[in-house]
Amino acid sequence: MPLFVFPQTTTAADNLQSTLLFSQALIYNIIFKKRYPNKIDCMIKRISLYVMAVFYVLAGINHFVNPAMYLALIPPYLPAPAAINLVSGAAEILLGLLLLPGYSRQFAAVGIIVLLVLFIPAHIYMIQLNGCVNAAMCIPLWATWLRLIPLQLVLMYWAWSNRR
Repeated sequence: MPLFVFPQTTTAADNLQSTLLFSQALIYNIIFKKRYPNKIDCMIKRISLYVMAVFYVLAGINHFVNPAMYLALIPPYLPAPAAINLVSGAAEILLGLLLLPGYSRQFAAVGIIVLLVLFIPAHIYMIQLNGCVNAAMCIPLWATWLRLIPLQLVLMYWAWSNRR
């Protein structure tokens, strides 16, 4: 006689019910994960938000500290490159700071996306120059394409994901 006897009480209906319950739990978890994230998700999102805010504030400050770099990127067909540089730098600083309070986060995230769209002519101009704005600032042509297409989309997605 065996020591342990486990009765076979599960039926096909029990297995089907277990599978349905598991499926419902999985679908519920997928749908409501963003509404009720766990502590690690909240921590990662908070870190992402602070990194993004610091990134845009520092980028905006760099417009004032190193304006020659940005002035060289502004296409010549745009008027008042110095004013464009100052306004875009101030906008980056302001939007980076507005990411921090919850009540202005969505406005800031959408503003950053608009700003990134407005920067596209500068990226196209850099491609037209084969990656060399001047002798001091040359990057490979593949890197200019990388900045235009995937990097801009990643930055836009990053802003969108931090809107709440």
